[in-house]
Amino acid sequence: MARFFFIFALSCFLTYYLIRVAEAQTAAPICPKIGTFVVYDGTCKNYYICVDDGSRLLPVMLACAPGAVFNAVLRKCVAGATCQQTSAPISCTEGGAFEIYDGTCRNYYVCMDDGEKLVAVILSCAPTAVFDPAQGRCVAGATCFQTTTTTTTTTTTTTTTTLMPPTTALPCVRYGRFEIPDVNCKRYYLCYWDGTRYTIMGNLTCPNTLVFEPASEKCVPPAQYPCPGLVG
Repeated sequence: MARFFFIFALSCFLTYYLIRVAEAQTAAPICPKIGTFVVYDGTCKNYYICVDDGSRLLPVMLACAPGAVFNAVLRKCVAGATCQQTSAPISCTEGGAFEIYDGTCRNYYVCMDDGEKLVAVILSCAPTAVFDPAQGRCVAGATCFQTTTTTTTTTTTTTTTTLMPPTTALPCVRYGRFEIPDVNCKRYYLCYWDGTRYTIMGNLTCPNTLVFEPASEKCVPPAQYPCPGLVG
């Protein structure tokens, strides 16, 4: 009996250990802002929603129902659609901005150094722009040359996160998040190494009621950091 119990306990421990190892090896998606984002794993079924837990943005993994695929442009599951993903999951081997071949010419990812490793952040161009891989940025009015799907252009205007030109006056000499002068203390920009130089990702805003605290370089509740522009 004691031997059976020992074998059973050892089996449970090994199972738990293997699960923990698998979880540790699975990188959590990056949340650049609140919204819905596609997971490029070749299935066209998995996606995640970035939600605000009051102090930071957290990814919530979801999957489309059988018979439906996730549409990267509409940002929702569509029944009966055809999967256009043909590549392996995105991985970063160098810094920079890279196109995603999904037939839209709008989706791309930025590989940035978070201080420990390169991580991929998936972004999208505005509906009237496409991603130019040569320039590494969104270009308004350009033509899409990806042939996997037919793309359409709308006149809808949305707010997107784009790479700011390296000639911007904002200082960028190390990795981090830095405030942009704002009476509401909500705007900031990200400075990261793209493999050749420090680059700025601008037009970032703290979600909901959170404000940007320069000391911690993150969005925090107003009670933790009283905004000088509001209390002064």
